[in-house]
Amino acid sequence: MVESAAPDPGEQLAAAIAAGDAERIVEILMGNVWYFFTHDYRALQQAAATLSDEMLERHPVLRLAHPLGGVLARTGRPIDPSEFDELLASDDPTTVGLFLMIQGLASRANGDTAAAVRSARRLEDWIRQTEFAASAQHDGPLWLFHHQIGSTYLVAGDTLNALRQLGVSRQIGVASGSVDAQRGAAGRIAIAHAVRGSLAVAEKSLAEALALPGSAAAYASAAYGTERAAAALISVERLAPDADDRIAELDAIDNFEIIWPFELLAKARLALGRQQPSEALELATISAATHRVQAGSFAADVLDSLTIEALLALGDLSGADRVAASSSARGPLTRIAAVQASIHRGELTQAQEDLRYLGTRPTLSPLQRAQLAVFTVRLDALRGGQVSSHLAEEFAAAVTRQGYRRLATTMPATVVPLIRSRLSPATETAFDAATADLAFADSAGSITRALTESERRVLDALVLHETVADIAAALHVSPNTVKTQLRSLYRKIGATTRADAVAVGSRMLSSQHGG
Repeated sequence: MVESAAPDPGEQLAAAIAAGDAERIVEILMGNVWYFFTHDYRALQQAAATLSDEMLERHPVLRLAHPLGGVLARTGRPIDPSEFDELLASDDPTTVGLFLMIQGLASRANGDTAAAVRSARRLEDWIRQTEFAASAQHDGPLWLFHHQIGSTYLVAGDTLNALRQLGVSRQIGVASGSVDAQRGAAGRIAIAHAVRGSLAVAEKSLAEALALPGSAAAYASAAYGTERAAAALISVERLAPDADDRIAELDAIDNFEIIWPFELLAKARLALGRQQPSEALELATISAATHRVQAGSFAADVLDSLTIEALLALGDLSGADRVAASSSARGPLTRIAAVQASIHRGELTQAQEDLRYLGTRPTLSPLQRAQLAVFTVRLDALRGGQVSSHLAEEFAAAVTRQGYRRLATTMPATVVPLIRSRLSPATETAFDAATADLAFADSAGSITRALTESERRVLDALVLHETVADIAAALHVSPNTVKTQLRSLYRKIGATTRADAVAVGSRMLSSQHGG
């Protein structure tokens, strides 16, 4: 007796659609999620599009699979991850794993990064505790589980855990021969390394992704969007000639892809590197208005830090302070931007303390450590009027060997000659070649904006006059007034002696007169 072949899910679905039987459509889709996700994703999308709003509300898995799933998740009722709980009672491990994964995707679509991370950890624990992780399952969704766990860590700003999970996904892809697994992981590994500042490693991983065949329909949009964002971040950090082209390839800033914070980072950093803070501020403003941004998330960290940097570059110190103060859970990018604000206010002691604290954090990326080195150089220049050879060489190496040309543009123009004067001849030549076409930051207002008009006059007079009495006579105020203003401006510029204050004042006068 010949056994009849198992009914093909695709044929069953086509028949249900032809009959207009919504309940049967849902039954087939929910019973064969992995099949349609892997073999006929377009049929899954098209079938979901035939369902009523009420049916989609009852079945959040299909709501996410809808062609407008991203829009529905952002503009409609947020998907409640608890709606998946009853689906997790299945005896089929593949089904349980898929619904655990989709539960996390729902939280990500809602903009709830904290809940998405909890779901990712739950799925990670489930993989460890079940036999599902056996090698026999390498041709199943295991790679996708690790991919989505890693992607969740990535959008949470945890690049180290993201790289670990994405690396596992890629290895499963290599073992099983899955192009989708390999290409998807390689692109997101590239973006993680690009954010951390490991540009050569990011470029290598991106090249590996681009050398693979195209992804299947279910993964194509995410894979290609990730690759474009990684390429843009690498190019912007280097301020490469193709930076504008790479930015032009990115989606509009109000897109619904999970990588939008990385696209924003690339676009706004290019604007700041070009000394166009108004454009960077507009990008951050639009992004904040068009996305659900959770406090403490990587997206919030990106938005707050870029806004602070743009406002400082525009001279709006009070605005930058308001953003820093309103950031309820500062991420590393915002903490670093807050150090920059302290330097602008002239609170050099506070900036130094913050730099020491940040420097002890073991999870700091190479790029973040380079940013701290930039601020240390600035503090040296402000306090002593010179830069140590060690710091000068370290900064030059970040620009020439690590490729952080964008970071070089954050260095005040008046400090750059101090750096060059302490470089070895060979390093100076390499540094000049790497920065020849760059516009450095305007340093004239980096401290003076923190001073009142009276304090500025006293500081200018301090450079020209020897005694408090002479300053008072020149400004037609009492000596006690001069003493009060001197105490205030000493605090703001971080000076402990008259010589320190004169050094700062001399540089400010030189900057104002183009010296």
